[in-house]
Amino acid sequence: MRTKLLLALLTLVILVAVAPVLIAEKPVSPARDEVPVLLDSRPDNAEIQLDGKFIGTTPVNYRLTPGVHRLEMIRGRYTVWARDLSVNAGNPTHVTALLQETAQQPCK
Repeated sequence: MRTKLLLALLTLVILVAVAPVLIAEKPVSPARDEVPVLLDSRPDNAEIQLDGKFIGTTPVNYRLTPGVHRLEMIRGRYTVWARDLSVNAGNPTHVTALLQETAQQPCK
């Protein structure tokens, strides 16, 4: 009887000691998967839309997950610059958009 009690107590102690390791979630570390990307334009101060979301105005240092992303740069009196940007793991990327002026005259 005493042996069974000691065995049960020992099992309980081991389970309590090991449980946090078994239950704990593995930490997600997106920083390792993300790639640095510098987004710039000529002229500067173009709005950047990345996958349909505004992220700032040029120039911007950003981090992206590998894959294909839709990139648009928009500035008044210039045509919209849009590209599909392919980002590869371990390969930092630099994009400079050369914006073209439109023929339209500004409103008076």
